Amino acid sequence: TQAAVQALERNDLAETLRRIECGLEAGAQGEARGTLYALKTAALFLRNQVDSALATGLSALTLLTAGSRHWFRAIGYASMSAAVLGNQEKVHELAQHFSTVPPPPLALGIYFETSSLVATMLGLIGDREMAELLLSHMQQVGASSEKTDPYTRAWMHYALGRHANAL
Repeated sequence: TQAAVQALERNDLAETLRRIECGLEAGAQGEARGTLYALKTAALFLRNQVDSALATGLSALTLLTAGSRHWFRAIGYASMSAAVLGNQEKVHELAQHFSTVPPPPLALGIYFETSSLVATMLGLIGDREMAELLLSHMQQVGASSEKTDPYTRAWMHYALGRHANAL
């Protein structure tokens, strides 16, 4: 999983997928398998293989602990895949599932990144009410860290800008 993460961080998608397959073939189970699926979801989405990305992301969510770093990665990319495919029901379902998970105190960056992506997808499919609810929650949770954490601030402003654009 670490090798796949490193390849994905370098945006080497072919190598990411190769390393993921090595891990799966080696018999990764449980959380490790879910992590590999989450990484595969991201790589497939970035390669514009959104059908496969959505299916893999949904599989990852069944194996990962809700609220973990890779769970957030899987639900974010699965939401984007569903939106690209025009599957409004799945985007809404994933957004509802996401909204039930509290922000992890030690991983707010990934939480805000995922919140931003999910809110953006909700705006793109025209679910204004759910998008605004998620944006409001982001602003409440991020009120204290927005001033000191540029990553949080960037993702909050990205979400707000994309939402305004969608309107």
